[in-house]
Amino acid sequence: TPLHHIAVNIYNTQGQLVDRLHELGPAEEEHRFYWKTENVLSGIYFLEITADLKKRFLPVVVNHN
Repeated sequence: TPLHHIAVNIYNTQGQLVDRLHELGPAEEEHRFYWKTENVLSGIYFLEITADLKKRFLPVVVNHN
């Protein structure tokens, strides 16, 4: 079976794509990723994590204070 890779898309509360992260390793392994938030405003964002053909959405709060 082919190995599926992890992709992370980050959306603002209006549903606009603000950043995209790609992980090159197979989804079967543990992964960490870092999102540099210097170029986005404080607020709520949603991570769309796609791994092994499954999607999950997670809310994230960015606070630059």
